[in-house]
Amino acid sequence: MQEETKSSGNKARSYFNIIALIVVLVIAPLVSWIYLKKGVEYRMAALETLTPKTLDKKTLDYIAPFVIADGQAKLIQLPSKKSNQDYELLFEIDDRIIEKPLFEIIAIGDDPGNSLPEKINNLSFQQKKLEYAGPHDYILLDTGNVVRATYTYHKDIAKEIIRHLSIVIPMQKKKSIKLERQKKEE
Repeated sequence: MQEETKSSGNKARSYFNIIALIVVLVIAPLVSWIYLKKGVEYRMAALETLTPKTLDKKTLDYIAPFVIADGQAKLIQLPSKKSNQDYELLFEIDDRIIEKPLFEIIAIGDDPGNSLPEKINNLSFQQKKLEYAGPHDYILLDTGNVVRATYTYHKDIAKEIIRHLSIVIPMQKKKSIKLERQKKEE
């Protein structure tokens, strides 16, 4: 009788080992592949929406004095009655961006007075009295100052802009770890 329980215990253990082996060799790589494939598909779809755009001459002339070739991605907020200079939106975007040295927010408009949050680190406020009556509230430029997207204000615009910024802003190169033996060779 003890032999029967030992053999049934061994069978259960071997079934468990076989199931664990299948999970490790088949299911885990399959789940990883599906997850990575979805990420690639998302990035490819986002890159298609972020193809270079052309702006009308009036808008280009309006933003030209504020665009400097400095290798930073830029989000330009244009004066608009629809967006009502929503600085809380700019604060939310600035708060979520990790690669801050490679990103700048430019708000163009009249003097904001006390409505401008001091917590926006990447904000460059530019005063310009000229009235802008174009169709865009926000313009996204990549690091080469190429227009990648234009936005009209709506309640979920921050999520859309942040998703696009995650594609446009390049990752900073991280310092590699040097081992003691590598330091001695130098």
